[in-house]
Amino acid sequence: MWNIKVDGKNVGEIELFQESEDSVNVVWLGVREEGRGKGIATAALDATIADVKSKGYKQMTLEVPGDSPDARHIYESRGFVANEKISDDDNIWGGLTKMTLKFDDSLEHHGILGQKWGVRRFQIEDGSYTAAGKERYSVDTKPK
Repeated sequence: MWNIKVDGKNVGEIELFQESEDSVNVVWLGVREEGRGKGIATAALDATIADVKSKGYKQMTLEVPGDSPDARHIYESRGFVANEKISDDDNIWGGLTKMTLKFDDSLEHHGILGQKWGVRRFQIEDGSYTAAGKERYSVDTKPK
């Protein structure tokens, strides 16, 4: 378990569990009441996702309580998808739903085929190129 600190003060915790060689489970993510609504849980989750992904894992999972719509909103906004309902409503957690975030490298943005980066600084309002743009982005179509 890791402490989540803001200005040196412990405001929450996050705990992870390696469930397989490709997957890490978020066992617990909690922010104390005085730290809620300030983006702390989101920042902690973002940092955790980046760290887990950088270590080569293929996915993260978690179980979200049914009575925590704010938590579920944070997870969904980060790409987690509800997979299955683990338990029905109960008097403590309101039921649990398993959620998964898959790290699919094919979804990373590597540009658009044919995109010429920085081209806008060489364009005029009407979309035509400046003299420097014509020189920089001209394509020689003559056979050699």
